[in-house]
Amino acid sequence: SICLEVESLLTRAAAIDSTNPEPAQVLSSLRIEQGRPEEAFAMLRKSMSLWFHPDSSTSPEAHGSEEDVGMESAEVDLTHGTAARGTELEEEQLPAYEFRIETVKLLLELDDTTETALEVAVHLLSENDRVPDTWHLYALCLHAGGNFEDALKAIEDGRRVCKETGMADDDDIFLSFAELEEAVKASMSAG
Repeated sequence: SICLEVESLLTRAAAIDSTNPEPAQVLSSLRIEQGRPEEAFAMLRKSMSLWFHPDSSTSPEAHGSEEDVGMESAEVDLTHGTAARGTELEEEQLPAYEFRIETVKLLLELDDTTETALEVAVHLLSENDRVPDTWHLYALCLHAGGNFEDALKAIEDGRRVCKETGMADDDDIFLSFAELEEAVKASMSAG
């Protein structure tokens, strides 16, 4: 079958370059499609182990709870394009920006917490705060972590970036921001 062939190719790619995180992350996506989330998460963790080394200051213990990990600890300084807190990510060892965007999406789908997804999203914003999709993912992380006010601020910042970069008002990302804003406000009302 095609799945077996893809798995074989990914296994071979990983054997050829054991430092490449891409085969394991692609296998993680395949496992999701196969309805095997536990294996998908294991593959994602394997992929991330090759490049992601969490900053201990973002652990829930350091902040009291996961809900405390939000804009206060992960504030993005837009004037300088850097995160206010550092991370252990080595720039030269990082996978491509788009690859890490996909990592955040997978983390949001597979991980029970938003801590790691939030940390990767913050690092992405510190690297390039002109990507609306990254702002959207950041807002999703904040919303999922219960940081509703911070999520609304991230949505506002994402919309501003869209306008500053000349995106049309009917671009899909504006609809995505509107839907997320609605969801955040609904969560605020329910909570």
